[in-house]
Amino acid sequence: MYGVFVALAWSPLAWAQWTVVGDGIEYRPFTVSGPNNAFVTRMARTNTNTAIESSLAMGKLSTTREIVRNQASRYDEAINYWGQVWGQRNDVIVAVNGDFFSSGVPGPTGGQIQSGWYCKRFPEFGGWSGMVWNLNRGVFMGGCVANPAAKQIVKYVATGQTQQIRGINTTRSTDDLILYTHHQGLNTQTDNTGVEVLVELPRPLLILPSPSMVTGTVREIRQNQGSSLIPFDYVVISATGSRAATLLANVSVGAEVGFSQEVADYQPGCSTPFGHDWTKAYSIAGGNFIYLADGVYQPTTNPGLTARNPRTAVAYNNDYVFFIVVDGRSTSSVGMSMSELATFSINSLSATWGYNMDGGGSSTMVVNGVVKNVPSDGSERAVANGLMMINVLPRQQSATFFKENVVKTNTNAAVRLGPGTNFESPSTLGNNIQGIVLDHPMNGLYAKGQYWWKCDFSGTVGWVQENQLTFVSGGRPPSITQQPIGQSVAFGTTVVFSVQAESAIPISYQWQRNQLDLSNGGPYSGVLTSALTVTGADRDEAGSYRCLVTNDHGTATSSEATLTVRSPDFDGDDDADLSDFAYLQLCLGIPDVSQVPGCSDADLDGNLSVNTADMYRFKGCGSGAAIPLTPGCLP
Repeated sequence: MYGVFVALAWSPLAWAQWTVVGDGIEYRPFTVSGPNNAFVTRMARTNTNTAIESSLAMGKLSTTREIVRNQASRYDEAINYWGQVWGQRNDVIVAVNGDFFSSGVPGPTGGQIQSGWYCKRFPEFGGWSGMVWNLNRGVFMGGCVANPAAKQIVKYVATGQTQQIRGINTTRSTDDLILYTHHQGLNTQTDNTGVEVLVELPRPLLILPSPSMVTGTVREIRQNQGSSLIPFDYVVISATGSRAATLLANVSVGAEVGFSQEVADYQPGCSTPFGHDWTKAYSIAGGNFIYLADGVYQPTTNPGLTARNPRTAVAYNNDYVFFIVVDGRSTSSVGMSMSELATFSINSLSATWGYNMDGGGSSTMVVNGVVKNVPSDGSERAVANGLMMINVLPRQQSATFFKENVVKTNTNAAVRLGPGTNFESPSTLGNNIQGIVLDHPMNGLYAKGQYWWKCDFSGTVGWVQENQLTFVSGGRPPSITQQPIGQSVAFGTTVVFSVQAESAIPISYQWQRNQLDLSNGGPYSGVLTSALTVTGADRDEAGSYRCLVTNDHGTATSSEATLTVRSPDFDGDDDADLSDFAYLQLCLGIPDVSQVPGCSDADLDGNLSVNTADMYRFKGCGSGAAIPLTPGCLP
């Protein structure tokens, strides 16, 4: 058994109800004996539209801190990698403060994983880590961790040579090899004594043990220059001494480079393996003590943990992940010790595991942009990082421009290192500056309230808001000017769907039903033209129709048009007999079939009700068993 059981009395004084604050996310305040005011949110673990994300003060590892409310705002509508789809966005519902930090020391005390990026390593055998949320929706409490040197590898695919990754986003020394990600800030902050290789990645720098790798492509090699800019989807390999020589001997522009990392996890005491798998860990912000393990309180003699203080904690059970903030240092809420926090987590939340995070004046909970608790400092304290419960917003992309289009700025425009105002801006362009749209899979991506394009303005490369750009010249995908219209028809009717599009060069058409390509034949003709004809439509042809319009520069997809086919052959056996009549009788008298979807087919006249008019229409088509229906019998 992990720890020992301790029975503690607990008397709730006042109870509120859970309030829905987001899809799959609820909030509830508690007043419990002490007295104590506790603020709790819970996220349904099975709701696939939810995730746990971490935040970083000012978006980077620096000595600058930021209040939780502003961190939540910084990451709201920012892109993420949830579902292994780069370009979906955060809808930040809940945010709390995260790890401990020290004045004048960059970043949090422990390590951090943010949207899949292992951006700050945990100290070797530092004692504690935090709650880990995986890309497979798994969650566990990490223990005392290490980063085995032999398992942190950069591999040069063409040569097979490997080198040890000696650090991430940390100060580079002599004869060293460090990786830098955009979490470092605007640039690598290195001097000009080494070599820096910029590698573009198709996904974040995930924890992937060898032989698995995050594989990227070398885009630039910089010698004796230092302070390389770090685009959001790049890793910079920065090396000095003999390691720089090895790096140079194994890379070239366009070459593939792979990165493998592994984390070893141990129980408290740092000797007995926990057995946790950190592969594809998605988010973590560190803590300092597992106060609840498998439903059992974990005793401690640490005076900072046995005293009553404001607390921030994360907990979970099989159904929910919980964020907990407890006010303290006041007569209305005195704060909790670890034993009291464990009792509250068990008795009030049915939690089985819990991790303590930075507390005291740092303890803050923000729900939909509003601070819910009363921070003991009297106002929000600026902190190093945080954790968030998010809803996942779908990836959206604009088709306004296309690669190699010439564009120009229509106002002063910040050039950013990624698609979103949360990314650093190394330069600002003036009005009427021309550039070229580069090829990138996330071009036109929607983030932070704008669409973004990666452009090259005579060597100034980065992401610019679409509304700050004007098209000048170049090829463009087709533009659809008239969309197909949905139709509801009687069986046997010939239906025509049409689309109109504009293009400076020849275009082609491809009609689809239910997003699958159609071919000419049977009821279909004109599938490769602007007008699709469905001859003698029957129930088999009902569905959603759309057209893909393509030229050499891209594809435009029309909106979907629904074809509804009304037929008295309810059971699909090509006649209108007594079994069909029985279905009609069952639905007869329903005033609104939209409320009873199972009877929608019985609405033969399309007026959303089933009445005697539908009965007469059926009578006009009644054919008898095994006798085919007569086309046109249904008016």
